[in-house]
Amino acid sequence: MHFHSLRDTFGTWAADTSVPPHILKQIMGHSSIKTTEMYTGTDQKMMAMEIRKVTIPSSVSNLRSA
Repeated sequence: MHFHSLRDTFGTWAADTSVPPHILKQIMGHSSIKTTEMYTGTDQKMMAMEIRKVTIPSSVSNLRSA
């Protein structure tokens, strides 16, 4: 166990709990948002929850039926 492992865990957990990337960048002390983006991996459960929030307007649904 190294300090850097704890830092990585914190970054991942913060990203998974929806801490905005620009805020996490400042907390972690990164000079580039690209470095912070490494912590914002795709969580499958979170992705599924977000997709469920999307609704297709009825006008688009009607086009599919035609």
